[in-house]
Amino acid sequence: MQWPLTNLGGLYEKGDGVAQDYHQARQWYEMGAMAGSGDAMASLGYLYDQGHGVAQDYQQARQWYEKGAAAGSGGAMASLGYLYVQGHGVAQDYQQARQWYEKAAAAGSGDAMGNGRRSVRAGPRGSAGLPARAAVVRKGGGGREWGRHGQCRRSVRSRATV
Repeated sequence: MQWPLTNLGGLYEKGDGVAQDYHQARQWYEMGAMAGSGDAMASLGYLYDQGHGVAQDYQQARQWYEKGAAAGSGGAMASLGYLYVQGHGVAQDYQQARQWYEKAAAAGSGDAMGNGRRSVRAGPRGSAGLPARAAVVRKGGGGREWGRHGQCRRSVRSRATV
């Protein structure tokens, strides 16, 4: 019964059909996290990351994202990648960011594939982050081709992985 708790938190966080209330969202997310929901843990991390209803605290956000990633949440993995890109609560590290984005993409995260709320771009051109042209991340039988700005351009099957 993890997802109803997380979904209720999301309704309160966004104000979708109810008055927006970050305090209520946090309470539902905490119940979901106690039930083992990685997505609820990632959502708690996001509240701390953005300072929604709580004091902004990147360390606390990182801890929740790490718990969510350990529970299998691709969104938590993508959010960890973002923290490493920005250097929020961690030392800026494009290689770490790339590893987290690749794990998130393998877990099926739309955030990592450029369809979510965060950019997948990990570093400036020529940096140790994503290459300037494209990188391929394997997922199942195929892969994904990543554009310069992190958007997923197309699925590819016959290219080598990075």
